[in-house]
Amino acid sequence: MRKKREKNYRLLGLNPYSRIGYFLKDMDSKTKNVKIEDKNRLDQLWNRFKHAEYKLRTLKTARLIAFILLYSSIVSAISSTFLAGYLRDFTTTVLELSGIIGSTFFVIIVAVTSKFVEMYLGDIYVLSAKMIAIYTKYEK
Repeated sequence: MRKKREKNYRLLGLNPYSRIGYFLKDMDSKTKNVKIEDKNRLDQLWNRFKHAEYKLRTLKTARLIAFILLYSSIVSAISSTFLAGYLRDFTTTVLELSGIIGSTFFVIIVAVTSKFVEMYLGDIYVLSAKMIAIYTKYEK
């Protein structure tokens, strides 16, 4: 009982798709005597699951970087307006334009990556449901 609780606590730090992968691997280790066609189907589903998990991690990293850059571009735009009296007019205009354009660009990147993150997360949920359906046929 204690080992099971410790294992569950270790899983709290993982993201949702890694937790799904962990539980699917656990189900895979518990199933035996799987038919050849189901084994082939599971292999295909595992490959698609790993691909979607890789894409999801990549997109979440890109979105995190875009959030950081969005924050820095907003700070740059705000700070350029406060420094207007101390800088020349041309420099102030360039800083304001770069802050506005950068902010718009990074908002678009965050929106697009968020859309793809949701799409791949949905794929992971569907793939895991299919795999669970196959695994439950062969439970002990």
